[in-house]
Amino acid sequence: LNFSSQPVLASCLSIFGEIILDSQLLHQRMMARRKKKGGGGKTVSSVYLVSLNELMTTLYSCEPHFVRCLVPNTHKKPGDVEPPLIMHQLTCNGVLEGIRICMRGFPNRMMYPDFKMRYACLGQAEIASSSDNKVAVYALMDKINFDRERYRLGHTLVFFRAGALAGLEEGRDELVIKWVRFIQGEVFKRVRSKVYEKKRDQRELIKVAQRNFRKYLSMRDWGWFIIIQKTRGMIGLPNPEEELRLLEEQANATYGKYKEALDVTEDLKGKMGEMKDDIKALSTQLEQEQGNISVYTDRQAKALAVKAEAEVELSQQMVVLKSEEDSRLELAAEVKEHGGKINVVKKDIEDIELQITKVEQEKGSRDHTIKALQDDIAGQDEVINKMNKEKKHLSETQAKSNDDLIVAQEKVAHLSSVKSKLESTLDEIEGACDKEKKSRANLEKAKRKIEGELKIAQDTVADLERGKKELEGVIANKEKNNSMLSGKLEDGQSQVGKAQ
Repeated sequence: LNFSSQPVLASCLSIFGEIILDSQLLHQRMMARRKKKGGGGKTVSSVYLVSLNELMTTLYSCEPHFVRCLVPNTHKKPGDVEPPLIMHQLTCNGVLEGIRICMRGFPNRMMYPDFKMRYACLGQAEIASSSDNKVAVYALMDKINFDRERYRLGHTLVFFRAGALAGLEEGRDELVIKWVRFIQGEVFKRVRSKVYEKKRDQRELIKVAQRNFRKYLSMRDWGWFIIIQKTRGMIGLPNPEEELRLLEEQANATYGKYKEALDVTEDLKGKMGEMKDDIKALSTQLEQEQGNISVYTDRQAKALAVKAEAEVELSQQMVVLKSEEDSRLELAAEVKEHGGKINVVKKDIEDIELQITKVEQEKGSRDHTIKALQDDIAGQDEVINKMNKEKKHLSETQAKSNDDLIVAQEKVAHLSSVKSKLESTLDEIEGACDKEKKSRANLEKAKRKIEGELKIAQDTVADLERGKKELEGVIANKEKNNSMLSGKLEDGQSQVGKAQ
């Protein structure tokens, strides 16, 4: 039965066999522990529940697409695997057939939000053109000329045929590589622009320094230039007399404000004394009135004590009243209960009398039917004898047909085994073909990736060579400027020597 051609029966039996094996192993472990420790073992139901709980925890901890329980070997040995047995179970369970059908159908699927988020870069306007998922996806696919035979749209998922999703991924990869290169170029431009601006400023400042140095060499012996250099530190210094006058004006202004503040403080002190007198008068009046309030507070305390005593007595009387009411209700309920029981007993007696009369009537009718049945039994005995004779004849013919059926079943079993072998070889060939297709696709992707990296490296080499040429030009210009400066410096020194 484990190798049945019906996948449902085979899978059920394989699951049942694994559960029995797990229960036997757990039972053996528990018996071993019991021999060691002397404790009691678990029951078969508890072992089954433990294994079931472990299976459910494993299923909840992962996300399986489907669950198939397989028997690894026929010897019940842990860690021993028989590949032909497993392949036979997968074939009989329909797993391989399901994979083949899935590959020929729509094996790849994706939720609408995930599809929009991942492939919106191929057509942002088309995705945002409609709130309906199907309309937006159709617009995007039509824009990129994606054949509708290679995908289908469901209520919540987009289904793709085998290899169709790779086309979308290639288009997305091209856009992503393009944008990454653009960002890299922009970053490289900004980095190199800062270096260029720094070099340009340095070049301009070198020209300014050279010009100022030449002017200084030409004017350092001029008399007015010497006077200007000596008096430059005195330009813009403050006048001490004017500063003193301004400080006196500020002091006079601040002293007037200080005088006004003193006058205001004296007025406030006078008002403060008057307010203190008013406070003393109000405090004496308050002490007099508090004497009258103490009388009222004593009376209020006595009234509150009387009120508390009355409330205690009221609560006690309420408890007594409640207990009396409960007892009255219990008595009324007991009276009703007894009255109902009496009526029930009367009805039971009447029912028993009616049943007795019915039983007597049924007894007479059954005696009559027994006589009729005895006559029928005699007739049936004759019929049974005839049927036994016919049964013997049928059994002989059935034996002959069973022999013919056994021969036919053996032929069918041989043909089914041949068919299963051919199907397994066909599936293996299809699997090998799919693996080769996947390997070719991976090689093409790697090739495209290497070509992209090679292009990026070539661009960087070209940029570096361009920068090298610019630096060589700058160095040549600097060398020319240095030679000119050295010539001018030698001419200046010769003129100074002649002047001396």
